[in-house]
Formats: sequence, C-alpha cells, structure tokens
Amino acid sequence: MNHSSLEFVVPSGMTLQDVKTRLMERIPLVPDPNPQNLTRTWLDSFDWRVYQAGGLIVMESNGQRKRLAWFDLSSGVSPHPQEIEEFPGFAWDLPAGDLKASLAKVLEMRTLLPLVRVRNTVTVLRQLSTMKRRS
Repeated sequence: MNHSSLEFVVPSGMTLQDVKTRLMERIPLVPDPNPQNLTRTWLDSFDWRVYQAGGLIVMESNGQRKRLAWFDLSSGVSPHPQEIEEFPGFAWDLPAGDLKASLAKVLEMRTLLPLVRVRNTVTVLRQLSTMKRRS
C-alpha cells in the first residue's frame, strides 16, 4: 500500500468545513471522524547551535506520545525521528540512537530550550481509490 500525506495551511477566514468541501468537490475523500490535537514545539540551545548546524529540532505531542525530530534545513528531511517519554533537556538525557549522537555533537554541554509552541488540530481526509475492482 502506498501512503503519502499533504499538509495545508488554512487561509485566514476560511473554515475547516470550507476546506473539506472544496477538496471533496475535486477528490473522493472520507474524513476521519476523530480530529487529533497536536502540539509542536521548536527547540534549540540559547546560542542557536542546532540552527547554525543546519538543523531544526521539533517535538510533537498528541497527549499520548511524544516524538522528537531533527529536520535538515536544506532538504526538510528528518532522517531519524525518535519517540521520547519526557521533554528533552541535554542530549545525554535522550535514549540511545542517531538523534542523540547528532545532538550531542552539536549541543555539547548545552540544553535544548523551547523557542516556539504551536497547538493545532489535525484532521485526516483519506482518499478513496479511484480504481474499479473486477468481480
């Protein structure tokens, strides 16, 4: 099965229902009945070490689980996101893995600090298959 996703920023003054209606007029979609509340927090050291190293650290939380990811600024790719249990501080506090190793090199003895926190609601619209099955 092939999965891909797109994220849209809703223009000011346009409701979520307006977006759904416009998309569903063009594409066969089924909305997920359970929207998800998501908090994204962007982190860096006080002296912007991660940013200067060409990265961006984002922690996503949906209230049940947290995920920490390093995004490469040039490609937008996050090669090694990692599930975490609590808000990260020092790199050495993270579970072993590629993310911890990458952050340790950049942060040295510095701690990650929250820079921006955004709370939003994510609504999934699943595209229906346009292929007809043979009986």
